[in-house]
Amino acid sequence: MRVAKWASALAVVAIGAGAAMFWAAPNATAPNDVEANPAAASPGQVPAAVEAPPVAGESSVAGSPEYEAQTEIVMGIEVLKDRNCDVKRHYVDVGNGTVVEAFSCEKRASSEPDEYEHYTTEELKVLAYDTAGAAVELGKRLHSNDPHAAKQYMLRAVALQPETVAPINWLAAASFSSRGESKEAREDIANNYILNRVAQQFDPRVRVDWLIQEAYRAGLSDADIALFDELAKQDLRRIRDIQLEVTGETSVDEIEL
Repeated sequence: MRVAKWASALAVVAIGAGAAMFWAAPNATAPNDVEANPAAASPGQVPAAVEAPPVAGESSVAGSPEYEAQTEIVMGIEVLKDRNCDVKRHYVDVGNGTVVEAFSCEKRASSEPDEYEHYTTEELKVLAYDTAGAAVELGKRLHSNDPHAAKQYMLRAVALQPETVAPINWLAAASFSSRGESKEAREDIANNYILNRVAQQFDPRVRVDWLIQEAYRAGLSDADIALFDELAKQDLRRIRDIQLEVTGETSVDEIEL
């Protein structure tokens, strides 16, 4: 499997209340050493680059100084500064052993202070027993100094609110993002893979193919990946136990355990 790198043209389309979606369309004759970010699951389905619609009665402002002053570069792509969403990077398996990058803009949470920010760590530990938001706040406080303790609280947050895997996605990106062949990189790849395998239980859109390739490049083997799968099952059993203790029922598929 390889990550495709194509030249791309990017456009921004305003949608909803201040949100935006980003598309990247590959050039037909692009070389393999230039990065691209297609936003469709198949090269044949990648939409043509489009421009933001012009204001009624005026020509398009794209490319004008006024338009450029309203944009900024995030993760290497041009986006609107005035947006109520956060740019997210995704990896899409388009088949034939090829993984490509895609970007979306996900609606931003309220800019108001988090309701759990003012609690002490000890108070949050009590609240986190049955409150997902408190568990997330604890995880974020701990991740820099103790990412593995933070992981337990992020898993608890998912157990209490399985509708979203955002807490463990956040931790995977914030604490386990090193890549390469160093010991630290291999540990980060392992932890990132395990978290994503857990996330798959609740969101089938999550893919781990690209992480498997990262693991191979770091010198890890199929036996290592099999071990990581078992560790992911341990985390799922932990989530199941939390759910059963707090609510008396579980959303974890027992077949996966």
